[in-house]
Amino acid sequence: MALLPMTYRLLLLIGIILALNLLADTFFARIDLTANKQYSLSEYTKETMDSLPQPLLITVYLEGDFPPNVREYQEAVRSTLLEMKQYAGGMLEFEFVDPSNNADLLRFFQERRFSPT
Repeated sequence: MALLPMTYRLLLLIGIILALNLLADTFFARIDLTANKQYSLSEYTKETMDSLPQPLLITVYLEGDFPPNVREYQEAVRSTLLEMKQYAGGMLEFEFVDPSNNADLLRFFQERRFSPT
């Protein structure tokens, strides 16, 4: 008889965990404690993302094996794009591309004097 209440408690715990997971997945929150809000999107950016008239694909040429300082920058860009994607309501996609894997793309950047990082 004592097993029954334990089963209900376990099911209740699993239900609470699933509900919290669903809420966490539904609502995106990011806290920026910097004085100048350098890691926050502006209201204008949020409104722009919310009102995109058509799907937008952003290609970021920042993939590959980089030194630690560039990887930090890469992650900051990825994090910002993920936040923008939350406000875009499915209208924003992004991809990271390694230009060194594509000879034509590498030539394109070299012709425009973009140097590899």
